[in-house]
Amino acid sequence: MRLWTERDFPQDWAGAQNNLGIAYAELPTGDRSENLGRAIACFKAALRVRTERDSPQDWAMTQNNLGAAYVRLPAGDRSENLRRAVSSFESTLRVWTEQESPQHWATAQHNLGAACVALPAGDRTQNLRRAIACFKAALRVRTEHDFPQDWASTQDNLVGAYGSLPSGDRSENLNHAIACFKAALRARTKHDFPHHWAKTQANLGAAYVGLPTGDRSENVSRAIACFRAALQVWIESDFPQDWAMTQNNLGAAYGSLPKGDRGRNLKRAIVCYKAALRVRTKHDFPRDWAGTQNNLGNAYTSLPTGDRGDNLGRAIACFEAALRVWTERDFPQDWARTQNNLGGAYANLPTGDRGDNLRRAIDCYEAALRVRTERDFPLDWATTQNNLGLVCADLPTGDRGDSLRRAIHCYEAAARGFDTVGMINEADQARTTARGLQEQLKKA
Repeated sequence: MRLWTERDFPQDWAGAQNNLGIAYAELPTGDRSENLGRAIACFKAALRVRTERDSPQDWAMTQNNLGAAYVRLPAGDRSENLRRAVSSFESTLRVWTEQESPQHWATAQHNLGAACVALPAGDRTQNLRRAIACFKAALRVRTEHDFPQDWASTQDNLVGAYGSLPSGDRSENLNHAIACFKAALRARTKHDFPHHWAKTQANLGAAYVGLPTGDRSENVSRAIACFRAALQVWIESDFPQDWAMTQNNLGAAYGSLPKGDRGRNLKRAIVCYKAALRVRTKHDFPRDWAGTQNNLGNAYTSLPTGDRGDNLGRAIACFEAALRVWTERDFPQDWARTQNNLGGAYANLPTGDRGDNLRRAIDCYEAALRVRTERDFPLDWATTQNNLGLVCADLPTGDRGDSLRRAIHCYEAAARGFDTVGMINEADQARTTARGLQEQLKKA
């Protein structure tokens, strides 16, 4: 039997490389990063033969496969992987047009939108608006009548993008998302499409968690019901990644439940986060691992029962773990959020030297403010300024006058930021605190 070599049978060889890449990408066993790395190598090899000029359709297909592999790759620079994915999908769309290849075109639009949603770098609003445009374009082909499953999948992603959009009316965006997810469940039944049904249930739960209007307890309780429904299908042995994601989200829902036994709910959240970390390891899923570590740290910080010093020590360990992955360069917003959380843990730590703990908190808040600027993230900026003001006012060592002046400046800045986003009560409270500190300064 003669072998297909790149030199003698280039087209057959390229087809085999493409198929081998697909097989590696879908391999359920072994090291995930290694499998996807091999898949990417196969797709790149196929593209040495499958050129846009000579084999445009095959070239487009392999570009699409390459982009999908980069999206799923857990190792390496996440931003760079997603930028490469975006480039591959954009290349695909040069060949797969809506007129000539409508189904393929819609698939590439859907994939491009998903990559834009996941991009951790760049202008978040711009990335999400581009994703929304891609999903809406795909829905011109993926109709509920002709392609109900593809329609439901793109509907899921479209409303997810709307729900993540930092601009516009958040309540309106999420209510629109909830309506779309419920519509998707008409096509995605548990009996006929259990995996897709579970995905939509999980997305519906996330929308309920984020809904800023209505009865908060009712919204979160609905979210918990949705996540539990998803876990009826997504079990750890069969769908480990989906199971872990849903465990993480279920933990977040328990942690945000405003009614009931707060300690009990947070203990449930901790159990969920620890379960998620059985799958979300630093090696295989570094970004997800960091996210769950950050969430676990928040749960320990808020836990009203047990030894306070021990709980906050565990929280600090979790936040510091997350920061080993969430770096300022690669994940600036996540890094800043975790720095803010770490600052809060140090500020409340009842053990050790109080002055040292507060200075560490100040370092964390100052680091967070390198990303959380007044222009780009006014609410986050105001929140961290408020936190920084509280710590500066409590400093037991150093020049008391300097500490109070800095605290006053922080609270005044926080009031300005809260005003910008329409949080009038919080702004008034920050101004009131600043005035109180000014009176203390006069007596100092």
